[in-house]
Amino acid sequence: MRSARTGRDRMGGERTGGDRPPSERGGRPRSVAQLRRRRLAAGLLATLVVILVALAIVFVVVDHQINPPGGAGPAVTVNVPAGASVSSLSEVLAQHGVATHPLTLRLYARLKGVPVFRPGEYRLRLHEPYGQIFTTLGQGPLMATIAIPEGFTVAQIAARVGRDDPGHTARGFLAAARSGQVHSAFQPSGSNDLEGLLFPATYQVAPDRSDTDLLRLMVGRFDQAGAAAGLNQAKAQLGVSAYQTVVVASIIEREAKLDQDRGKVARVIYNRLGRGMALQVDATVLYGLGSDTAADRASSSPYNTYRAKGLPPTPIASPGQASLAAAVAPTPGPWLYYCSTSSGSIAFSTTNAEQDRNLVGVCRPGAG
Repeated sequence: MRSARTGRDRMGGERTGGDRPPSERGGRPRSVAQLRRRRLAAGLLATLVVILVALAIVFVVVDHQINPPGGAGPAVTVNVPAGASVSSLSEVLAQHGVATHPLTLRLYARLKGVPVFRPGEYRLRLHEPYGQIFTTLGQGPLMATIAIPEGFTVAQIAARVGRDDPGHTARGFLAAARSGQVHSAFQPSGSNDLEGLLFPATYQVAPDRSDTDLLRLMVGRFDQAGAAAGLNQAKAQLGVSAYQTVVVASIIEREAKLDQDRGKVARVIYNRLGRGMALQVDATVLYGLGSDTAADRASSSPYNTYRAKGLPPTPIASPGQASLAAAVAPTPGPWLYYCSTSSGSIAFSTTNAEQDRNLVGVCRPGAG
């Protein structure tokens, strides 16, 4: 027979721990919201870890692109064209194997700021650190690139040299041009004026070249071009000296925009000279006086071809090969007048009446 204690143990005694309600276990009940918050926090933490790891990987990759491990490779010559942007420069460097990640280079340049780089040739190393690349570019090219357009005066050429070549100044170049140290084969005896005798072209100039060296280079190119055009035969063919032919070529260069008109402009000049007529060329007035007004056209300047007959005393600009050729071999024709149209072409005429009609009809206002 079981005792009463046993019965109490079975019916009224204390329950074991497994039978206790949650409130008697020493912990708080967890709500669904708490569980969700904990899961969200854990998810955010995991995402943050993934992002940090990804950023670390990106940093390592980008750093290896900016500062390639293993050191730079052999040197190569890279030509930076005139007017190159950072974007186009990055493609040039990628093509040469200097910086093979153009996008990274552009981002680096934007963050760090880049020096103003000049056109020309540079010696850069394959897989070179970006910082060193821009340091080298900031130091300037091995050879300065100087582009001289057709129709520039000596003063304009001097300004371009001073702008594009850190080894020269406009003032120094202009002084050298007027010093009489350099002469052209087509220059009159006793003249020190190089106007019109510096050939328009693109020059690669070494940093140790002096102003006189550069002048000799430009004059030498002009002498070659003049000989090729036939300046030495001008006297026999046209009755004018080689230097006077250069003067004609310089007027053609400033007056004609299209090659098809150059020979006809030359013919007008020679026809008017042959008849003893004033040339009446606006470009010569502008060169001699700096402007072209009614008062300028009344001046006694030898460059005022509205009053002074014959050619001006010197060229008014540097003619290119096409203008030199046109001056030596003008297009046959009876024209005595011309005026510029709005399209840039030139309308030619043989009489004053035809010229007046052209000025009213097809030529732009003020053109002559």
